[in-house]
Amino acid sequence: MKPLSQAELPDAPVRLCAVSEAAVSVIKALQERGIQVLEVKRHPKLAAPVASHPDMLLRPLPSGKLLGMAGLRFRETLFGKGIEVREILRQPEEIYPGDILLNSLILGNFCYGRRLSAAQELLDYCANGGLEFVDCRQGYARCSVAVAGAQLAITADKGLHHALSSRGVECLLIPPGGILLPGYNTGFIGGCCGLLDKDLLAFSGDLEKFCYGEIIMEFLDHHHVRYCSLTAGPMWDIGGIVPLLQKS
Repeated sequence: MKPLSQAELPDAPVRLCAVSEAAVSVIKALQERGIQVLEVKRHPKLAAPVASHPDMLLRPLPSGKLLGMAGLRFRETLFGKGIEVREILRQPEEIYPGDILLNSLILGNFCYGRRLSAAQELLDYCANGGLEFVDCRQGYARCSVAVAGAQLAITADKGLHHALSSRGVECLLIPPGGILLPGYNTGFIGGCCGLLDKDLLAFSGDLEKFCYGEIIMEFLDHHHVRYCSLTAGPMWDIGGIVPLLQKS
C-alpha cells in the first residue's frame, strides 16, 4: 500500500479509507470489498450527529500528509503506513462556524473553504504548498461536494458550483435535500460518498433510489465514472468515505 499523491484522488484501487465509527453498515460493506477501514471516533466537542465525521476531523493533503484534530489517537498507526499526521492546535466548537476548522475541499491547485474559520495550519500549508485558498460562503465546503475525479464534482451549493466551475471543474449542480443526517434538515452529497478507485465512486446508500440519483448517474456515465451503492438503505451523510492508502 502507498499514500495517495493527490488528496482523496486515488489512481489505483483503495486499500485503506477513513469512515465514521457510526457508519457500521458502510464499514462492513467496505471490508467485504477487501478495503481496510480506519474508524474515526467521535470528538467530544462536536455536535453529536457529526462528531465522528471524517470531513470534520481530517483534512488529507497531497503526498501522504494529513491534518487532524488533536487527540484522534491514530497518528502512530498512520505514520507506520507512510502517512504524516499533523495535529492542529485549535480545538473545534460545537456550533458553526467553530466546527469547520478542517472542512475544506482540496481539488487541483485550489483549496475551497471559509477562510475566517479554517485552521491556521491549513492556511499555512496552502500558502507554503502552492495552493490558492478560495474563500467561500459555504463553510461546510468538503461535505457539500462529491469529488468524482480530478476535474469532476457534484454539489447542491450554488456558490461552490460557481467557484469550482470557474476554475475548470466540470461540476453538476443538483437540488438540495433528500439526504439523511439526524438532527438536521438534510445532509450533504459529499458526506455520502468517496472514491474507491480512480474511476469508482461509492455511495453510502442506494443511488438508484435517491431522488436525484438519475441525474447523478447520467453525469457519471457521461464522464465514464463507475459507481456503486454500499448499502440498500437511503442516502446518508456519514462524513464521507475518505481514501488514504491505495494499491502499490
